[in-house]
Amino acid sequence: MEMQRVTITKFRRAVGDERGFTIQELLVVMIVGSLLISLSFSVYAFTHKLFLSWQTKSEGRDAVERVLQQVVYDIQKSKSIDAITDTTLILKSVYEKDVAFLFKDGNIYRNNTPLLYQPVMKIVVKISRAAQDSGSVVRCVSVDVEGVPKNNLWKANAMAAILQSSRGEFTDSH
Repeated sequence: MEMQRVTITKFRRAVGDERGFTIQELLVVMIVGSLLISLSFSVYAFTHKLFLSWQTKSEGRDAVERVLQQVVYDIQKSKSIDAITDTTLILKSVYEKDVAFLFKDGNIYRNNTPLLYQPVMKIVVKISRAAQDSGSVVRCVSVDVEGVPKNNLWKANAMAAILQSSRGEFTDSH
């Protein structure tokens, strides 16, 4: 029984002990904790903003390159150019099918299908005759693609000529 009283007495002393943290110590811990949380948030916000900027630039470059590659590929696989205007390019394919490009509203359409389903920028395509032989035979076409996102300008250009294996010529019907 004596042993039980000693244990209960020790327990009462331990529970009744009023030692703990002071208000100053709690304030210091709260201030340091809030500084760490605010620093972590600002680093997160900065890296997120940087990532979005890089993503926009990457999507812009990819869109310009994709448009350029598609137009050049179709020109190389064509046997003639039926029409070149400010807003259209109509190509006669080796397989006797027409490929029509339409440039409007900052996007480019190939046979009425947009090449950019979610345009990240305004696309400007310029096609000009680069070299001519006699008359209206066009052997080489210059393709310039520009994309203008928020504050950047992405440019890509290429020369497109008929492939040697198709043995045809670009002709302009104008």
